[in-house]
Amino acid sequence: MKKIALLLLTFTFASCATIARHEASADVLALVNALRDRNLYEIEARIDKNSLKYQALNIAREILIEEASQRIGHGLGGQIAAVAAVDLLNPVIESLAERVVEPDAIAFFARQAGLQQQTAMPSRMETTIAIRPIDNNRVCIPNPQNNRCVLYFNKFPDRWKLVAIDEAELRAKIRALSRPNIR
Repeated sequence: MKKIALLLLTFTFASCATIARHEASADVLALVNALRDRNLYEIEARIDKNSLKYQALNIAREILIEEASQRIGHGLGGQIAAVAAVDLLNPVIESLAERVVEPDAIAFFARQAGLQQQTAMPSRMETTIAIRPIDNNRVCIPNPQNNRCVLYFNKFPDRWKLVAIDEAELRAKIRALSRPNIR
């Protein structure tokens, strides 16, 4: 009897994960379609811009503090001066964060996750299979080469939305965008 109960419990958890993946796949595909068609209204509807911008702001600030510390010095005084200098660069940080949540940047991260807008669209079943459930309200899309999550989606009352990007990928993109601004 215990084995049957355990088996039923296992199937219940597995079906919950499959349901979340299947529900999310429609919104993931809608985002990919919107990116392909450059439909700004649909892109805005499929992302949580505030969450993405907050994540990008924090990473951009860390990068600029690291860069400033390298130029000023690594001691405590250098770090304090770097933080003060970066605080004066708030408009630059906000500009970097804005650039990271633009459709072209989001399309870049989608390509990193294997979601190619230029080629034939993946089917909903292929997308469902590619999605990795984190819990009932969160899923991610992993990079097919290294299987590391790149795009993170949360369930909202009306749909699934992109809420975060892999920190290493985002950090690399922000570093690339910030290079001309700090030199």
